[in-house]
This record gives sequence, structure tokens and C-alpha cells, in this order.
Amino acid sequence: MFRVLEFGGNWSGPMVGQYLQALGCQVIRVESRDHLDAVRQLPAPRDCGAKIEGATAADNPYFAQLNAGKQSVELDLRTPDGLAAARALAAGADVIVENLAPGAIDRLGMSYAVLAAGNPALCMLSMPTLHPGDPRESLRGYAPVFTGLGGLESQVGYPGEITGMLMTGWGDPVGGMTGLLGLLAALHRRQQTGLGSYVSVSQIKAVTWQLLAPFTQWRDGTKATDALSVVLPTTDPSRWIAASLTDDEWRPQSGEPIAEWSAVRSAEDIVAALAASGHAAAVVQRIDTASDSDRARRRGVVEDERSEVIGTWHRYHVPWRVEGRVPKVHGAVPRLGEHTEQFVNKSAPCAQATVDSGRDDAGSV
Repeated sequence: MFRVLEFGGNWSGPMVGQYLQALGCQVIRVESRDHLDAVRQLPAPRDCGAKIEGATAADNPYFAQLNAGKQSVELDLRTPDGLAAARALAAGADVIVENLAPGAIDRLGMSYAVLAAGNPALCMLSMPTLHPGDPRESLRGYAPVFTGLGGLESQVGYPGEITGMLMTGWGDPVGGMTGLLGLLAALHRRQQTGLGSYVSVSQIKAVTWQLLAPFTQWRDGTKATDALSVVLPTTDPSRWIAASLTDDEWRPQSGEPIAEWSAVRSAEDIVAALAASGHAAAVVQRIDTASDSDRARRRGVVEDERSEVIGTWHRYHVPWRVEGRVPKVHGAVPRLGEHTEQFVNKSAPCAQATVDSGRDDAGSV
């Protein structure tokens, strides 16, 4: 079982740790009360805006989804003892995942070069906004920054209209999944060679693979396809169709504008008719509709989780199979500093103070 040390917060970094935990790794979060993960500070969940009797921040499914089954060590990295404890944990880790502010891990004296000198099998994932060496490398950011500067926002909106906004969190899971795949490749290499690797994923560049223009196919030096897409309504207002054709291509077949033709048909009928005519098409759904679909439940990607306080909420698992099974996100949600005693030498003055303060759960989830 790999031991993973996680520095950072919000969505993208903890998402990597979440999936590694589901794959069987031991994941230790290094946290600080003075720089608390923003997701730990979310308010108590509500029901359509209304307060839920007895609900607290500890009942928020967002933090539970990203951190179930992990262990929490509280350290003050501004103190020599706290920093020494973090470095000692890093020396015994198989994997380090960090999405701290640009350069922060280096300033703490825990760059990959430093750590790998004493731990050559270490695999480390850094998830900066931009790669070192970029003129904007010091830029801090989160999801809307990634999709904005990555160009993905330019794909949103109808012709002639101001660009719209994607789901505000879109860049976080894309960056997290990209980083996870790079890290899994590094771990595979480690199994083959015994050597570690350093993986750096610019979260802005991670979203660029979703841009249409840079990936237009070329053959013999000429553009092969422009693959214009149209978004079509269906009889179900929560389901739409994305298809690779234009209205001019469709009218000769149906005799009417394609949007009027599709609006009186089900999503399944539209996809079947377009496929029979040689046009690629797929259903586009709202996230709540897609995540609660029969297909997602049959695959085991989504399961209902029951809370005595807030009722039923969706637990999301790893969206692929390993040896025929879907790895499950599972385990209790750690209190802030709950496992400090287990991993930090209690005789160290800083560690003892941390252990004591870690028992105060105010503000934690």
C-alpha cells in the first residue's frame, strides 16, 4: 500500500488523493488551522436555501466526498518543529500531491530535488496554475481562472453574443484528473524500474485539450474537417443533443429547420435518426440528471449515502473499473488534526501543541 502525503486544498488536489484512497492508498492530509482548506470552511448544508435543523459544517457532503477515508495531521509549517515534522513525513512517503501556491513547496525546503535525494523512489505531483518558467508562473488560481486563461470560456455562448460562463468548478476536476493520470503513469514506471518521478501539471494547460480548434484534424497539409456542432432541443427540457452537422446539411433530408424537427422528438429518437443519416450525435444532460441516471447507478459510479441530519446525498466513486470493479470512495471524514499523534513525535514541543489544538474541532468538518 502506497503512503500518500497531501498538501493543499479546495478540489483539484484533494480529488487526486480521494481517488488514490479509493485505489487502496493511505492518504495523509497535512493541514494548518491558520490556513484552513476552504472546503473545510464551507457553511452548513441547506435544503433549497432553507436551513436544516441541526446541520453543521461537518455535515457538508462536499468535504466528505473529497476526503473520506483520509487521515489528518495538523502542523504549523511556519515553525521549525512543524516543518521538521512535515519533512520527516515526506521522507517516508511513496507519493506527494501538492497544489499549494506557486513555489510554496520549494520555499518549505520540500522540492522534489531535495526529497528525492534521500528518497529516490518518491513520486511527486505538483499542480501549479502555470509551469515554472512561464512569465506568469507566480499566478495563483482556481477553476474559473483555469478555464478563462486556458481559452475554454471562449467556447461558451451563441454567435455574436458575449461569452458565457462554464460551470464555475469545471477546471478543478479536469486539472485533478489530468494530474492523477500523470501520477499513475509515474507509479507504473516506479513498479517497473524502482525509480520515482516528478510530475508537474499546469492546471491552465490541462483544460486546453477540450478546445476544438487546436485539435482539428489535418491531412496532407489541408484541413480535413471543421466538425461544426449544433445543440438541439428535445421534448425533455433537461436533455439536449450535440450533433456534428449544420442546419443546411439537415434541411434537405427533413424539409424543416433541424431545431424545429428535434424539439418534438425524444433524445433517443434524435440520436438514432442522426446516426442513421451518418451524423455523430450524443445526449447532453444536466449534471444532476446525468449523475442520477440508471446508467451511472448500474456502473456503480454513483451511490446514495444516508445522513441522519441532511438525508440522502450522492457519493461519487472512481469512474472506471479496475480488475472489473469500480474502486469505492469510503471511510470516515477526518477531524482536523485527528491523526497527528499517530504520525508525529509527541515529544517535539511543536507537535505536542499541535496535538492539543487538534482536539478542538471548532471550524472543522
